Amino acid sequence: MPSTIGTTPTLRYHGMLQGEVSVRLLDMLEAMARSDDRLRPRFRKIAGALLELLDNAQRHGVRDNVDVCMHVLDDRFICSITNNALNIDALRLKRKADRIGRMAPTELRAAYVHRLANGRLGRNGGAGLGILRMARQLGSCPTIEVEPAGPLEHRCTSTIRCILVDPSKASGPTALVGTSL
Repeated sequence: MPSTIGTTPTLRYHGMLQGEVSVRLLDMLEAMARSDDRLRPRFRKIAGALLELLDNAQRHGVRDNVDVCMHVLDDRFICSITNNALNIDALRLKRKADRIGRMAPTELRAAYVHRLANGRLGRNGGAGLGILRMARQLGSCPTIEVEPAGPLEHRCTSTIRCILVDPSKASGPTALVGTSL
């Protein structure tokens, strides 16, 4: 899909999350970064966050379908991934993101170092570093919205937001720090 800047989605995908879909979505993000100078400096960090969210959707999803929407709105890159997950997984993710979202940068770093040193793999294979890493790298924690989707499931939407800066107007290293909307 051609890239557009503004309120129109740059990329929207609805379908099965299997095979090479994640690789193709990453390729589309890279194409977006090549065509938008503001996105290019943040590409690696945003790509890492996108892969983490896709991995979570695949690992915890109870259905194969996923909705992905990536777009640039004014000076922000926004990516949302929606899938169904078991109630316990969706609510645990929301609690974790809410807790991490309230942390100061020094608390984030300490939690990340602690998790690296003491993390154990959970029942679905993760050690809990993904959201911490996204919050540290992007400067803001993903937001998680959950709503009931049946007796055993919740519809879970994970959204990352990243401030983009025009490289010609950037002034020093703090110009690329991301924040929430």
